[in-house]
Amino acid sequence: MKSEEYPITALGISEPHPAQRRVLLADPGKSILFLGGRGSGKTVTGLARSIIQCMRPENAGQAFAIIAPTYRLLVRVHLKVLMQMLDAYKAHTGWSLIKRYYKHDQRIVLRNQCEIFLASFSNVDKIRSMTLGAGVYLDEIEIDRQPMETMSTIAGSIRGTEGTQGLLVTTTPRGMRGSVKHWIERTREGGEQFDPNYQTSIH
Repeated sequence: MKSEEYPITALGISEPHPAQRRVLLADPGKSILFLGGRGSGKTVTGLARSIIQCMRPENAGQAFAIIAPTYRLLVRVHLKVLMQMLDAYKAHTGWSLIKRYYKHDQRIVLRNQCEIFLASFSNVDKIRSMTLGAGVYLDEIEIDRQPMETMSTIAGSIRGTEGTQGLLVTTTPRGMRGSVKHWIERTREGGEQFDPNYQTSIH
């Protein structure tokens, strides 16, 4: 997917607002937190970046996961929107990014052999054994009872060449806790836990 030839709107979405653009244009190896309320475009942004990330040349043949609270939500929202984006891209460009779709285990193989797995963090142990060389998109982690423990388990499955994979988290904040606290501590310049590989976008 070449952004210089096909704009992000080729995925059938509106022109991104500034908070979305910061996520979509961020370095592929960044650990990103996108905070926003309902209707702020978190899921659309997360899925669009997922497609961009998977189609990067260095992620050919790798694995990527889209993870949400429940399997039901994954199928009704994330899979539906993802397929709409991929269909829009085919209509815009004349060719499909999808090579195969395995409905029985919700796995999509793209043209560059990058595999997208859809999973629920309600059963995080299944994710623990995965090797996700292209990265992870994790949605609404803050509704989990133990968001940091779950996120850490998922992040541990991101293994690959440095700079080719990243963690994107989109969520609605529930106070200074969990992933929100984690990212703020690492993006506060001059702080003891500051890490330049972390980025926060707020809408």
